[in-house]
Amino acid sequence: DDQGHLFMAFFRNWNFKSDVYYTYFNGRYWSEPFNVSNMAETSWLQDIAITSQGVPIIVWEQFASANSSRDIYTSRFDPATFSWTAPEALTSTTMEEGHPKVAVDSQDVVHVVWEQSDAGLMEIVHRSFDGSTWSSPEVISSGQGMSSEVAIAAAGAGVDCVWSDFEGADFVV
Repeated sequence: DDQGHLFMAFFRNWNFKSDVYYTYFNGRYWSEPFNVSNMAETSWLQDIAITSQGVPIIVWEQFASANSSRDIYTSRFDPATFSWTAPEALTSTTMEEGHPKVAVDSQDVVHVVWEQSDAGLMEIVHRSFDGSTWSSPEVISSGQGMSSEVAIAAAGAGVDCVWSDFEGADFVV
């Protein structure tokens, strides 16, 4: 941030299970890592973004052995309670969802994108959070091929997303 703080999300693997952790550097010391996901199944492939108020939000891929699927979860730091919100599922389907990315626009709207596999197709899906409500999931890729490797970046009061599509015998962006 503009005060020289660094924010980091990472996964730690222990006994064949991983969890998503958060730590920050205040310019002098690193904080004690905090287990943000803290779930029974494996959590990984995390991403982090910071609001203009310095509030971190983390997204990650969560394995669910009950239905052998992967879902997207999120948690954000609540400065009022000085704690992390409980993990919240952004997806809860039997489809494969993974590789989430997060960005915060200039209006502090949180945008999350991820890959979603259904019936042999891989799509890119988007949801946004305005501070109180999550939007409905919206497919933003073409639906014509295999969309993957999504990236997202804040662009003023919105975001720009890019991904690769496998169309025919070629990958295109």
